[in-house]
Amino acid sequence: MAITKADLARAVHNRHGGITRREATALVESIFEILKRRLAQGERVLLGDLGVMETTARKDRRGRRPAAGRRPPTRILRYYPSPLLRQVGGSPSPPLARIASHSAGPA
Repeated sequence: MAITKADLARAVHNRHGGITRREATALVESIFEILKRRLAQGERVLLGDLGVMETTARKDRRGRRPAAGRRPPTRILRYYPSPLLRQVGGSPSPPLARIASHSAGPA
């Protein structure tokens, strides 16, 4: 099940009863606008126990069909979950951690 902005606004409203549902929705919207603006400016966004989001540049590259020519350079969003979230969610460990655990040998 996915969480929507409406679900987040409802949770904010329920947790902080002093604000209206409309104010909670506006608060959630403003948080997402700030995140989008910062990512568009190329800044890293650290989300506490959730992880880090950042945009990285991809070089121009050859497309799948040679007749289509080269694909232009783009920026993509990358998300790196925090170690705490990896433990809870069962996400695979980063490559360096796997290499270190294999090279350590038997315990």
